[in-house]
Amino acid sequence: MIELLKAVIAYLLTALQVLIHIGKKVLAPFQKLKQDIDPSGRVVLLTGAAGGFGSNLVRELLDKGANVIAVDVKMEFLEKSLGKLKCEKLEFLQVDIASNEQVVQAAEQVKELLKKWNKDRLFALVNNAGIGNSPNCVKRGGVVEFDEDEMQQVFNVNTLGHIRMVRELYPLMENKNTQLDSNASIILNVASISGRDALPFLSVYPSTKHAIVGYSHSLRREMELLKASGNDNSFVRVCCVEPGFSKTQIVASKPFNEESIFYKAYLLTKPLYFKVVSSAITPDHVALEMYRQIFSSNSYDSVIVDKWYMIVFWRLFNYVF
Repeated sequence: MIELLKAVIAYLLTALQVLIHIGKKVLAPFQKLKQDIDPSGRVVLLTGAAGGFGSNLVRELLDKGANVIAVDVKMEFLEKSLGKLKCEKLEFLQVDIASNEQVVQAAEQVKELLKKWNKDRLFALVNNAGIGNSPNCVKRGGVVEFDEDEMQQVFNVNTLGHIRMVRELYPLMENKNTQLDSNASIILNVASISGRDALPFLSVYPSTKHAIVGYSHSLRREMELLKASGNDNSFVRVCCVEPGFSKTQIVASKPFNEESIFYKAYLLTKPLYFKVVSSAITPDHVALEMYRQIFSSNSYDSVIVDKWYMIVFWRLFNYVF
């Protein structure tokens, strides 16, 4: 009887621990971000740095004293967007994240920059780069109409490129001295609301972002288990940022093919897209949220960045369309 009682008590305590853990996860997005980490001197690397989200985040980081490694596929993009900001705390790297070889080389360059700045780690990796269509795409169509080149190029940048960056740069993010600095580094993967609730006729873009959402959750859970096993030094926070439609929206930049069998169907979606785009958020809105997540020890597992009524819209979208 005593043994049975002990077993019941142990079971109840375990159940209580599970409920507490679930409760924390459910309530986490409603908790105020602490913003308790000093950004001064922290090294942040971000891809897609010349774009709307990226360039705004670079400005915010430099303004707060961080060291920034700005990465984009072409140096001319970086010079045009951020050239006026060049200083000792800002370095440009030209990297095509669709190329495994270039990502491996970039990791070596980051090592040298850390030595140059006398820093012991990369504090934040922001995977922000993304494309809506392949460079060779002239006109959009239905998902079933895209060729092999289109699918491979978009996935290679939006999904595999992010995974490559994490694989090669994670070893540089280890906190070698938790006694002097207990703040864990962070990997910020920029997905999209379309990876959660995909609108029609956006090519394979939503699929690539859905993959990043899943990858981020898998990576985060592995990191949490790593920490639970006692390996605090190698633990890295993971946050998946899911912006709504923004003023920099890239997926609709190509015209729709009038010869497509889906063209008339596409025209039916125009009123929906007009409403969504008219409520689009600004790039600085997203950049500020990314900044807040990076420098908060209680950063969220994932966060939707949009106007409050659009967040409600996305929550209901799957049930009405």
